[in-house]
Amino acid sequence: HRIDATDTAVDLIDASILKPALAVIDEQFGRQPLVDAQLRDAISDDYDTMGRYEASLALQRDVYAKRLRVLGHDAPDTEVSLRDLANELETSGRLEEAEGRFREAYATSRRLHGEDSRPTLEAMLRLAGILDHRGRFAQAEVLDRYVAARAERVFGAHDHKTFSAAQELGRVLQDEGRLQEAEPW
Repeated sequence: HRIDATDTAVDLIDASILKPALAVIDEQFGRQPLVDAQLRDAISDDYDTMGRYEASLALQRDVYAKRLRVLGHDAPDTEVSLRDLANELETSGRLEEAEGRFREAYATSRRLHGEDSRPTLEAMLRLAGILDHRGRFAQAEVLDRYVAARAERVFGAHDHKTFSAAQELGRVLQDEGRLQEAEPW
C-alpha cells in the first residue's frame, strides 16, 4: 500500500486548517451572514484549488444562499456568487444543474448590465461552453457566433473577450468535426 504525499498534505490542510476555520466561522460569524459568506467563499476557493470539489460546491451553495437572502438578486456579490456556483457545478460534473445556473447568470447579467456588457457576454460564453460540454454543439455554436460578433463590434477585434469568443467558437466547430471551419478561429 503506497502513500500519496499530495493526498496526505491535502488531508492535513483540510483537517488542521480548513475544517477548524469553518468551525470558527460557524461559532463567531453566524449572526453576520455577509462576513460568514465572504469567509466561506475564500475557503471554497482553497478546496477547489486542492481538488476537493464537493467541499467547494457545498460552500458555494451556502455562500450564494446567504448573499441571495441578505442582498437580493441584483446585488453584485450575489451575481458573482451565482457565477461561482455555476462554475463549481460544472467542475463537479453536475452539468444539467450548471446549465440552469449559467442561464440564470446570463439573465441576471443582461437585466443588470445590458446586452453588450462584458459580464453579459461572459455569461453567454460560459453558457455556450456548458452546452458544448453537454454535446449540444449547434446551440453552443449559435451563442459563440453571437458573442464573437458582438464582442468584436463592442470591444474591437483585438480585445481579449473577442479572442475568447473566437477561441470558443473554434473549439465547438472542432468538437462538431468541422475542422476546416474551425481553423481560422
